[in-house]
Amino acid sequence: MREGENMSVLQDATQDGQTDPKPPESEAQYHTVFEYSPISLWEEDLSEVKRYVDGLRDSGVSDLGAYLAQHPEAVLHCVDLVKFVDVNQATLRLFEARDKPELYASLRAILEPDSLGLFQEALLALAQGQTRFEGDAAQRTLLGQTVYVRLSLAVAPGYEATWSKVFVSVIDISPRVRAERALRAAESEKALLLNATAEPLAYRDIDLRVRWANKAAGDSVGLPAQDLVGRHCYEIWHQRDEPCLECPLPKVLETGEPQEAETTTPNGHIWHLRGYPVFDEDRQIVGLIESAQNITEYRQAEQALRESEKRLQQIIQQMPHPVEVCAVDGTALMVNQAFLDTFGIPSADLVVGRYNVFQDPLVVQLGLMDSVRRAYQGEVVFVPEDAIPTAARESRYQAAEDQVVVQEITMFPVLRPTGELEQVVTIWNDITERKRLETQFLQAQKMEAVGRLAGGVAHDFNNLLTAIQGYAGLLAMALDSERSLNQASRQAMQLDLEEIRRASERATALTNQLLIFSRKQVLQSRIVDLNGLIRGTQKMLGRLIGEDVELYTRLSPGLGRIQADPGQIEQVIMNLAVNARDAMPY
Repeated sequence: MREGENMSVLQDATQDGQTDPKPPESEAQYHTVFEYSPISLWEEDLSEVKRYVDGLRDSGVSDLGAYLAQHPEAVLHCVDLVKFVDVNQATLRLFEARDKPELYASLRAILEPDSLGLFQEALLALAQGQTRFEGDAAQRTLLGQTVYVRLSLAVAPGYEATWSKVFVSVIDISPRVRAERALRAAESEKALLLNATAEPLAYRDIDLRVRWANKAAGDSVGLPAQDLVGRHCYEIWHQRDEPCLECPLPKVLETGEPQEAETTTPNGHIWHLRGYPVFDEDRQIVGLIESAQNITEYRQAEQALRESEKRLQQIIQQMPHPVEVCAVDGTALMVNQAFLDTFGIPSADLVVGRYNVFQDPLVVQLGLMDSVRRAYQGEVVFVPEDAIPTAARESRYQAAEDQVVVQEITMFPVLRPTGELEQVVTIWNDITERKRLETQFLQAQKMEAVGRLAGGVAHDFNNLLTAIQGYAGLLAMALDSERSLNQASRQAMQLDLEEIRRASERATALTNQLLIFSRKQVLQSRIVDLNGLIRGTQKMLGRLIGEDVELYTRLSPGLGRIQADPGQIEQVIMNLAVNARDAMPY
């Protein structure tokens, strides 16, 4: 017989409860079937048990179930009152008994706690007038092994009043119980694993109703997972009455292939969805599995990164200095507008992806290849104007006709968090104006030195002129008082003294101009004729600007007079003349 089937051995009884005697041939057949049945069969005599139960009732026990629950010793006493009439070979094999007497003496030994409870339930069923009972329980073999059995009990017809003939069949259901327990354990383990998963997971039928969901799926909508079962996914997550357009599951049903999609729930969360078909043995879709990953923070980070990159590109594009970003192999990835303007390139497309710093002959010509290699080795490199060889002085690039652009170069690496090189950025700094100012500053320093020298010479020369003018005055006084000279001699000497006086005055004016040039003259404001002032400085201006520059004056006859320091006005005129000379092409 197969597991789950019962076999009962029954005998017809007469009206008074006595059985008819069997013919010897029938008895032999019955014994053969009983003894060699593959199912464990018992014949028991429970008459003593019946008398004990009746005695409890006679003593006033009205609720036998409650009494037995409160007095487990009474149940054990009933076990001891059971008498084995016979058991078959399958029973001995099932309970690992050497022979029948060993088994008859060990009924308590084969009862586990739950099989003792099953015996108690069978006892109550018989006491309530039932003649049949079935139940599952664990029992113990005489060697201590646990077996799981299905027990079927039947009182033989005609013995209902005495319970003296009771047939029992015991089927070993251990393989099935162990398989069911293993299946439940596996399902429990899978449930633990799935519930431990941070991503929402749900199993749906082909109508998109949830059949199972893990804890994360419930948490995503603030409900216990079991509350999702039986509901449509679109009403749970999107509060809709029809499937969402972005849902991948209808496409899974249509194609039979896994699908992915991205959707946004009403609470603003962004989800990456994956749908998978579940097939039966005929390759028919019987269900759908959907996993969801909350990528809201990821998408926000992506957006922030894009905005940051956009701002960075705007900053680079708006920088006044040429900027070039190259990949690890030297290929240009980006250049800004200042780069294009400086090097006269009409479009970035002519550089990006085409230019390679390691293949640029100008880099070799300027002697910069060593600096480039150092930058690509992770070093910050600064190439000042003085570091460039004389053959290609100052990184000069032709910017316009007769104009050169002087550049300083800074190269620095951009590293990944792992320390690996990702990019190299090169920044050019236009120092043309600075170089021009440096040249002007050097010229000003020279002029200042010349001024200091001129001031010192003018000061000393002015002292000499003071002495000459003083002696000339003394001679003029002496000449007036001298009576020995004739009139002609006196006039001749007076003319000579006048020439000395005029010459010293002109020399004094010259020294004053030198002092003005050296800025050592004290301010003396007075009414000044500008035309006369310009005429007086014309000779000095001619010497100052050089013989290769022609000097013309165009004076205004009706120009009025002003109040100013003549020395300061002369200084302004000289500065204008010098600046005009410096601005002239050579």
